Amino acid sequence: MCNKGRAAPSIIPSQEPVGSRAQGHASPSVIIIQELVGRRAQGVAPPGDRREKVYSAATGNKIQQQHFKITVKSTGKLSAQAIKGILKSKINPTDIKVGINSFKALTDGRVLITTSRKEEAEALEMDIKTKCGGELEAILHRQRNPRLVIRNIPEDITTINIEGTLIKQNSDLYLKAGDINAKYNYETKKYSRNLVVEVNDQIRKLHLQKKVKLGWMICKVEDYLVATRCFKCSRFNHRHQDCRGEETPTGDYTREPKATRY
Repeated sequence: MCNKGRAAPSIIPSQEPVGSRAQGHASPSVIIIQELVGRRAQGVAPPGDRREKVYSAATGNKIQQQHFKITVKSTGKLSAQAIKGILKSKINPTDIKVGINSFKALTDGRVLITTSRKEEAEALEMDIKTKCGGELEAILHRQRNPRLVIRNIPEDITTINIEGTLIKQNSDLYLKAGDINAKYNYETKKYSRNLVVEVNDQIRKLHLQKKVKLGWMICKVEDYLVATRCFKCSRFNHRHQDCRGEETPTGDYTREPKATRY
């Protein structure tokens, strides 16, 4: 027999106690929805949710560690293993208070050493030059300052007067002598002139994607990015002076004539 006095099971969770309505309390379903909305706003997955976090949220609080590199090569014809043996016998990182992150041999016969601090890398470079100067050569990789390009500059602006003009006409940029290192200017296919300058990281962040006043013109400032390509092997990220690859053959090649079908 069917009991008419009982409610259907499907509608029991949605019903609210009469006392809670009278006292103004929110229903359990409303509380759960509010909690889920709050978790989503904070980027936290709700309980039982197996979905992965967004990449930007997962890596937003991580600090990227910077490494400073030193390459050591032989002044003669020593192998990479022989170079490592000389370094271990003559250099003591503990004495010069240097922490070594990596110490490995490269395929071209050099040895790569990395540290976490610039001061440590400089101290290690100096110690290698002092104790192993006749056998080994240590080179500290120094990062180049970023470059910006100032587009559509006037005809009278050159690499000599660009810094003084920027300081005099752009007082809101708070530039001072030595902040701008003018490199060169070039002409585009549309016969406009651009000028490339070298600045430090702080100047780049403050003035990127802004406009500067030069004479009677307002010029846009952007990052100057050019891919370095080797003219010897036609590959990127190195010049022909440092190329260790094979030379790309050049010349006039004639294709064989295709067979004629009859």
